[in-house]
Amino acid sequence: MKKIIAIMLMFGFLFINGCKNADLQGKDENPDTIKTEARVDSNNNNPNESGNAAHTQSVDNLFFFKPDVTQMRYMGKFLFEDAIQKDIVLNINKTTELNNGIIYELKLDSIEGMPEERLILGYFFVQRDKIYKIEYSEDNLKKIKVSKQLPDNIILVCQEKEIKDVVTEKNGYNHYLEVKGDVIEYHSYNSQTNTGFFETIIWEKEKGIVSYRSGFGADRDLIELQLYDREKNFDFQESEGQTNMILDKEEFYGIWEFTKPVTIYGLSPEKTIEFMGKQFTYMQDFCRCGKSGLNNPEYSIEILEKENFNEDLKIFLDNNSIEKDYIHRIKIFKDKENEWNGLGNEFYKIDDKIIVSIDGELYELKRIFSGKTDNYLVDKNSIQTGQKIGTLTIKSIDKVLESVNDITFSGEIHVKGIYEWCDTGDGYGCIITLDESSRGSVPVFEDFANEKSIRINNTEMAKELLPKETGKIEIVLDNYSIGEREIMMSADVVRVIKVD
Repeated sequence: MKKIIAIMLMFGFLFINGCKNADLQGKDENPDTIKTEARVDSNNNNPNESGNAAHTQSVDNLFFFKPDVTQMRYMGKFLFEDAIQKDIVLNINKTTELNNGIIYELKLDSIEGMPEERLILGYFFVQRDKIYKIEYSEDNLKKIKVSKQLPDNIILVCQEKEIKDVVTEKNGYNHYLEVKGDVIEYHSYNSQTNTGFFETIIWEKEKGIVSYRSGFGADRDLIELQLYDREKNFDFQESEGQTNMILDKEEFYGIWEFTKPVTIYGLSPEKTIEFMGKQFTYMQDFCRCGKSGLNNPEYSIEILEKENFNEDLKIFLDNNSIEKDYIHRIKIFKDKENEWNGLGNEFYKIDDKIIVSIDGELYELKRIFSGKTDNYLVDKNSIQTGQKIGTLTIKSIDKVLESVNDITFSGEIHVKGIYEWCDTGDGYGCIITLDESSRGSVPVFEDFANEKSIRINNTEMAKELLPKETGKIEIVLDNYSIGEREIMMSADVVRVIKVD
């Protein structure tokens, strides 16, 4: 009997002790437990508490970027060795999946003169209702990638519950969260020194980060980002001495015309106009400068301060009695890395004018049109039947490998110019040379943006409507086509509106 009682007592002891150990293990041994120190432990910030746990594939925080988004474009301002204002891409890279959230690296594309560590905005641990920031350091990266664990010193930067501004560390570190409907603002700064690091992150529901600002006292090593599609409604926080330095792209979008005759490659002004026209066009979705154009240009805007003006620019400003402490320099890129090499690929914006370097000389242009105009540049590598080019539609394509024999369009075009009966290289026929206003309203290849001669196909009808050898004309054409041939453009005459 004593043995039976002893056995029963032993099993009871083991059962009770096992329950206690299980309870302790459940509380303390989760590998993803976050030790948040004084910064976050008073605001219900343990990501393992109820309401946060979720399988990683189902994490969908409405204030973070959507799962399929890997890049976002921002308008940026950077004050490092030089003051730079330019569009910048933020790369959103998923790095690690944990049981109850996903870690992302947010890193900017490289910028000249900007340290590598400042390109990385941080690592962010994203859960359904909270976002934590993990500071960029080798130790933190090692713990995340090797141990699949979160570092101790993470910071809560987004949740739908405000955090009051309190000093939470001995060195004066402050941080707080403000909730304003669909917008959550995170702010941090050091209250004990004027040279300390500060950071602001603004999140918006369904968009992710819409605004970011960080740096040190007196705006040293400053980074400012504003989500690209909101730039018109946003003014950067101006630093002392930086007032009015931000240039909106709308200030140079438009059609620009040279204010004085241009000479290029030793040609006379008249021949130069024939070669490249007298207007340059810069739009959001295309640019046309001289004999070439570019679809979807990338405009890079830089602030060029007086001490960095080159000699040609200094002479131009002196000759025109223009005194500036800084100007904006705009460069055009084909993509994020490769500059476009067409005429007008770099220019300066000064007051209401732009200054372009052509054949080693600077020329001034004034804007004659500031609205939106149709894009008639044809990218022969991406064309397809049914595609709209301006007001016309591609009807058929004859293409062999990289060579485009013919692209025919449906729809009528209304043009002005000078017609002439002459040898077309394919027999006697009629050629229409478009005037300046009509050149931009017919489809042309990107590399031949200044083509202006149209060969008329229906010769017999043209003879009836255009009996003289030459003359000015306003005419409607149909069956317009372009191809890589001696005279690239051709069309049928439909009707004559006016002829002189």
